[in-house]
Amino acid sequence: MTKGHLLYIDEINMAKPETLPILNGVLDYRRTITNPFTGEVVKADHDFGVIAAINEGYIGTTPLNEALKNRFVMIEVPYISGETLKKVLLDQSLLKEERKIDQFVTLSSDLIEQAKNGIISEEAASIRALIDACDLAVFLPPIRAIKRAIIDKLEDEREKAAVQNIAETIFG
Repeated sequence: MTKGHLLYIDEINMAKPETLPILNGVLDYRRTITNPFTGEVVKADHDFGVIAAINEGYIGTTPLNEALKNRFVMIEVPYISGETLKKVLLDQSLLKEERKIDQFVTLSSDLIEQAKNGIISEEAASIRALIDACDLAVFLPPIRAIKRAIIDKLEDEREKAAVQNIAETIFG
C-alpha cells in the first residue's frame, strides 16, 4: 500500500459485511486506513490500487453494500470459451484426448448459455469444476466424471437434471 502496489482481494463478497467498512477510507479521497488494534494510520501511495473479484450468486456470498460498491468500477469478466478454453483444459487437466476436450468445451458453452438463461446457476458452469471433470474423464466415462465433478456439487434437483441432460446429449 505504501509502495504503490496493487492489492487483489479475491471473492470479497465472501467476507463478513461488518469487516469491509475498514476499506472505505483507503478506497476514497482520504487514501488512508487505520489499524483498529494499534490506531496507526497508514497513507496509501498515490499509485496504490485495489482490485476485487466477486462470484455473484454463489452460496456463502453476500451482496456488497452501496458504500463499498461506489468505490469500485464494475467490470464483468465473461467465462473463457472456444480455443482459449480448449488450451486451458489441455494445459491444466490430465485429459489429453482432443476429441473429448472438444466435447468438454461444448459442454462448457452449453452450461454457460443455460446459466445466462437462468436455467442453472453459474456454479454449474465453473471452469474449475470443468477441469476436475476432465481430470476424472481420464479414469471414468465422461458422463460419470461430470456427475462427480459438477452435478454432485449442485443442490437443486432441477439443475442437476438439466446438467445431466446436457452431458448425455454431448457424450451419450
